[in-house]
Amino acid sequence: MVISDTMDAAGNTLAGQLTMDNVEMWHVGQRQTFKAGLRFDSATTNTHTVTNSVIHEGLGWGMSVTLSKNVNVSNTQVIGFKAVGVSIHSSHDVTMDGIMTADLLPRDFTAIGKLVDKEGCMLVCSYHEPDTGCANVVVKNSLSVGCKFSGFIAPGHGCAEENTNFFNNVARSIEGCGARIYASRTDSNH
Repeated sequence: MVISDTMDAAGNTLAGQLTMDNVEMWHVGQRQTFKAGLRFDSATTNTHTVTNSVIHEGLGWGMSVTLSKNVNVSNTQVIGFKAVGVSIHSSHDVTMDGIMTADLLPRDFTAIGKLVDKEGCMLVCSYHEPDTGCANVVVKNSLSVGCKFSGFIAPGHGCAEENTNFFNNVARSIEGCGARIYASRTDSNH
């Protein structure tokens, strides 16, 4: 499912909006691409809300929020995808609250040679580093279980500032690290 704003022939924005509650999405996404099972792509006009839902068992990524704003996802599970559970990229005003990402498997490569794939349960403004297009992205009260490389990859908060962007999260049964916190690309004090 793709949520995005489009233009009509006159150049006017046709706003897409998603409100999804208590929905199951099964066997979604596209293999070997960034086209996730649930994808917010250039969705900037309205507020988009996903609550009490499950997205599971796809051939590619679980959820992607790219070049979008005003996306709120809560009490939702993303389970059984390849390489990436949730990725946020160049987006702002995004809140992930009570998200469970779990049981991510490596992607099936058909390329010749040995390649290293980027993998993780929840990638917050980190897949396409450096990502300076993110602002006001909050991940809280979430759980990552059974992923390779990292449960969470997220930017840190400013020194001596209150942590308002990444807190009360748990990672377990991760092959690599539970959380990789990196310096924000938009804060010169990091």
